[in-house]
Amino acid sequence: AEIAWMEEETKITITRGTRKAELYIGNKEMTANGQKQSLEAAPIIREEKTFIPVRPVAEALGGQVTWDPRGVLVIGTEKAEQEILDGIFKSI
Repeated sequence: AEIAWMEEETKITITRGTRKAELYIGNKEMTANGQKQSLEAAPIIREEKTFIPVRPVAEALGGQVTWDPRGVLVIGTEKAEQEILDGIFKSI
């Protein structure tokens, strides 16, 4: 994915292929692939780092977000998700 920061607008644009998510710091709404979508939490900046809500952005970009009961957050496609989990738990 490509990430663009527009400081004047405090806007974050994340593009992956033909999919796009646009977010604004402090705003609990994003535009995902041309459609407005409410967010549970607004993007914020803390100590010069930008934090965004992971699940809605990943899903807007075509990813899946899964919380594994063993305490692992996985972001990816369905096939990649299983490969990631398999790799993590082989090494434990």
